[in-house]
Amino acid sequence: MKEQIRKAIFKDYIEEYSAIRGLRRETVRGKRDTLKRFIKWLEDKPFNAKSCCEWLKHLSDKGWKPVSIKHEVRILRATVKFLYSRDFIKEDFSLQIPYPKIHKKPLEIVPAELAEKIIIAGTKVGPGDNCINIKRKKEYRQALRFILRTGLRNRELRDLKGKDINLEEETFFVRSKSGNIDVLPIPRDMLNELRKRKNKVQLFKVTAKTLNSSLERGAKRLGVSSKIRTHTLRHIFCTSLLKRGVPIQIVSRLMRHASVTLTDSVYSHYQIDDLSLALNSRHPLIVSGLSVVEVFNTFFKTLNSLELSKDKRFRYELKRSKKELRVKLSMI
Repeated sequence: MKEQIRKAIFKDYIEEYSAIRGLRRETVRGKRDTLKRFIKWLEDKPFNAKSCCEWLKHLSDKGWKPVSIKHEVRILRATVKFLYSRDFIKEDFSLQIPYPKIHKKPLEIVPAELAEKIIIAGTKVGPGDNCINIKRKKEYRQALRFILRTGLRNRELRDLKGKDINLEEETFFVRSKSGNIDVLPIPRDMLNELRKRKNKVQLFKVTAKTLNSSLERGAKRLGVSSKIRTHTLRHIFCTSLLKRGVPIQIVSRLMRHASVTLTDSVYSHYQIDDLSLALNSRHPLIVSGLSVVEVFNTFFKTLNSLELSKDKRFRYELKRSKKELRVKLSMI
């Protein structure tokens, strides 16, 4: 690689351009580490699409996982685009650097209600806890409850400060991993808790390790086999809203995804019950082709999907016989 391009990468791109964009130190460090590895491997080879593809094959041969290689590709593509935009290279070959094929595993999702129970179980005060441990567990509990209600990433939660809270407008500022500062609504059932924390420098004094340990402990105590991590709460937050009919555009904004397409690609398959219900209760040909019993079953399934039986504000009874469906709903 020519010395001019090497300097452009580390001085113009890593240092100056990253500073202008306001990227996090962790993000800048990750870019620098990736490009250092690549340039060390490149040595005197030409800097082009072919050498970049050879680099990716080299990583694959070393046993790198596709997810990790995808991260390298993302940085390489961005670097090529930058160098081309500043006339350091004559061709923008970024799109010729392919992303690896990633076979996604289904996310381990539990209902939000169960996740809340896991949080409580994992932060439950025991007879051997001293006053310091009791205080810490209360801190972990409130932090995890906040994530479950907002979908924040672990790092985003730990970066929150008391001054980020606006109690009058019931909003708070969050610093996303991209460097953006977004405004989100405060969960109303946590307003009183946040009022106590408004003057704190760090809103929640926790670490990534302690939060994950609390969840693991809670899942074990409740006999939940699913692996629950802090980021899992973000997935639960998203799927809970989608399953309850919140438009995907709104959910995408709450998740702060770059586009609705990203939200749809990751989470939409968790709406299969909704898709089935919409298809079988709305398509005119399907509805007209159903027997009376099948229509009855669809209506029964629709009522059950409302999950009113889990809402403690109502007394809900649903009785079904062969020829009759009785629904009784009253407020408590």
